[in-house]
Amino acid sequence: SADEHAVMDLLDSLDGEFTSEVTAILPFDGTPQVTLVGIVDLLVETDDTVQIIDYKTDLSRQAESEYRKQLSVYYHIAGEWYPHKAVSANIFYTADDEMVEIDPLDRQRLRGLALDNL
Repeated sequence: SADEHAVMDLLDSLDGEFTSEVTAILPFDGTPQVTLVGIVDLLVETDDTVQIIDYKTDLSRQAESEYRKQLSVYYHIAGEWYPHKAVSANIFYTADDEMVEIDPLDRQRLRGLALDNL
């Protein structure tokens, strides 16, 4: 499919060690206890950076604020896993071949959003 080709081209363009489909679990302190869980599509690690990439096949950007929450979770977990590396969180829109870097939400905001969804 065109989406698969876009992903293959992306992978060819990236340097680093690839890990796909990484389970990410982010527990938050406080009561009630909240834990956010997700699957990172791709983690690309170099000597000093970690790039989180989530593939999306959407033709529009309507869901980007939802994706931002998801990617923010991955961002904070990667920061714990790789404390000495610069972490970035990105959405790769396969339909447009476009990589969008996400400005991650802070932990407090994420916890609040998770509580809102209980």
